[in-house]
Amino acid sequence: MTTRWRGGLATAVALAPFLALAAAEWPVQPDLWYSDFAQYVGHAQALADGRDYTDTGYIFVQKALAWAPPAYPPGLPLALVPVVWASGGHIAAIKVWMILLSAASILVAGAWFWRRVGPLAGIGVIGLVGLSPQWVSLSVSPLSDVVFVGAVWSVLLVADHERRWTWGRVALVTALMGGALAFRPHGLVLLPALVVWGLAHRRKVGSRVFVPPALLAATLLIARALLPAGSMRTAAPDRMIEQLLELEPRYHLAVFDSHLYPLPGDLANDGYHAVTVLLMLLGLAVLVRRVGVALPLVFGALYVLALGSSDASDARYAFPLYPLFVFGLLNGVCWLVGRRDRARAGRLVLAGAAGLALVAAGRGLAAPREPRVMDDPDYRGVVAWVERVREASPEPVRIAFFRPRVLAWETGVRAMPLLSWPRIDGHLDEWCVNDIGYVVIGSVGERMAGRRMERTRDAIAASPDAFEVAYENGAFTAFRLRRDVACPARSEAGRRDARPDPPPDSSDSTRP
Repeated sequence: MTTRWRGGLATAVALAPFLALAAAEWPVQPDLWYSDFAQYVGHAQALADGRDYTDTGYIFVQKALAWAPPAYPPGLPLALVPVVWASGGHIAAIKVWMILLSAASILVAGAWFWRRVGPLAGIGVIGLVGLSPQWVSLSVSPLSDVVFVGAVWSVLLVADHERRWTWGRVALVTALMGGALAFRPHGLVLLPALVVWGLAHRRKVGSRVFVPPALLAATLLIARALLPAGSMRTAAPDRMIEQLLELEPRYHLAVFDSHLYPLPGDLANDGYHAVTVLLMLLGLAVLVRRVGVALPLVFGALYVLALGSSDASDARYAFPLYPLFVFGLLNGVCWLVGRRDRARAGRLVLAGAAGLALVAAGRGLAAPREPRVMDDPDYRGVVAWVERVREASPEPVRIAFFRPRVLAWETGVRAMPLLSWPRIDGHLDEWCVNDIGYVVIGSVGERMAGRRMERTRDAIAASPDAFEVAYENGAFTAFRLRRDVACPARSEAGRRDARPDPPPDSSDSTRP
């Protein structure tokens, strides 16, 4: 068997645990916990149908900016368009495509370690990096996080060559960096990373290395000036610096997640992670000594700073660092084993990685899975009621709901989020301005309720004559908004424009 065939077979075997876990996750994804998926699919469906990109059924409200922007970056929707067009938007086909894209992301990340460190390192990263529970879940649901990893590491793989850059490489790296930015704005970190790396290797690579970040920076500035206000979220530098200086540990859970949970019980896994983090730091230090100022290391350092300066703390935002976290652990173990048996250290560590992958996959496959929230009978009941209302109504139906994007995707209605606006009459203003016909209160899953639900109830209770119950089940109550009573006497636009928006409500637990 040739070396290429052996490498291909080893790669397929390394991917098998991830594919098994993804298959086990299939029945419970996508779900309401990450309702972003519906907006991504909605964007893709709009593109496939030739409609406006923002025509997803989601009604954007400035007062609910923290809920979701009017449009997400186009990277994932563009990647989904072919399968959406071919399948008519069938969710099963989209899930298959997402798993394939996730597998490709894993392979791209492993390819850098394969090339710069060796085949055993690449196989180890490929076998472990996709096994974390959250990575698996978001590989089945159409979200941008995992595919963004592939976009980032494709840039790192192509750009990290210490030889003179040709114009062909400049064009390829520019296109790949633009693709990464199209998936998530976190790809901005690639621009300063390439500049820092280029300065360190300028004599070898030449000045053309600075062309991609310069072109993309100029493009972003032009886009920022041309796009409508609110279409691109802005960052407050003072808040970012304040967040960074707080030194509050938030992304340590991402490191633990990347190192998996192979032991029974939280206490045993806490001890395991205390050891693996030290081994990871050792392994990354050894890597720095071996490869010097490599582009993934520069990117990793800057990306850590970027995460530390942001308010969000979801482990999925750290996915691009998972290959470094996993390799650092393996390399730290390899360095220790190599002090006793240098000749066999790599193979022994790979065997240990295979054992860890099998244990983690076995525990993941055996773990009980909670029922999908979208299958809850009360939720299905309200969806069926909305579909009946839509079919019976001669006019487009517009509803305020706790998960508006999913409701719009499932039923074809227009839906806006519930508000955490502290002024009670402000809710009625927004419902009138946006032609809302029904307001549905209730939720499934305690953590999905939040302050938005409380204040929506208060707003309805404050104007009892303006609402009448149209549908009710155990979890949801749908109120028809009597616009003849509530809206004619209100100067909606004037009242809305006359008062400033409050700061986002950080205590709102319904934020996706």
